[in-house]
Amino acid sequence: MRRLLVCALVCVLSASCVPYDKEAAINREKGRIQGAWTPLSMTYHGRQLDKDELDTFKVVIGNSSILVEGKLLREESTMSKESWYWLNPMPDPKEIDLGFNGTMSWGIYKLDGDILTIRIGGKAGRPADFETSHPAGYETYVLKRSGAAKN
Repeated sequence: MRRLLVCALVCVLSASCVPYDKEAAINREKGRIQGAWTPLSMTYHGRQLDKDELDTFKVVIGNSSILVEGKLLREESTMSKESWYWLNPMPDPKEIDLGFNGTMSWGIYKLDGDILTIRIGGKAGRPADFETSHPAGYETYVLKRSGAAKN
């Protein structure tokens, strides 16, 4: 009995000492967010986009890039923005860094079922949380996985 207890204790301790594979965690997280997404709400340059604008947007997340396309009706312009991204799923909130045309933006993200929320700080730096206020320069994307059932 004593020997069994010692063996069980050794197994538990050695399992807890296995080094955490950060690269594997990042790849798992990338797999969770890849695909096509439909915006439920978006704040761009401090302005909440209206439903007519949202209906024109699509977001596609690949293994290393995010493509956002749609029409900004008030500005009478089309937006097509492809950024590379890097994830850090370890902190809370989880972090996402984006690179676009030689500039970096720092953000946070969360995935809750088929809803992905991304908040980008821009020049203001990485946001601390997902609070609802939208300071100028922040971008907030609330996305639903395309093909997912609507609530």
